[in-house]
Amino acid sequence: MAQYQPEHKAKDYPEISRRLTRKEHLEALEWAKQYGMSRLDR
Repeated sequence: MAQYQPEHKAKDYPEISRRLTRKEHLEALEWAKQYGMSRLDR
């Protein structure tokens, strides 16, 4: 997710037409861990 870069028609959707903030990225990692996802460093 840290590599997410809005492309193509993302500019038409303000909610996804920007890169993730560090806070959002860390929050997503925490959610993933809570729900049993692993190998999140790769």
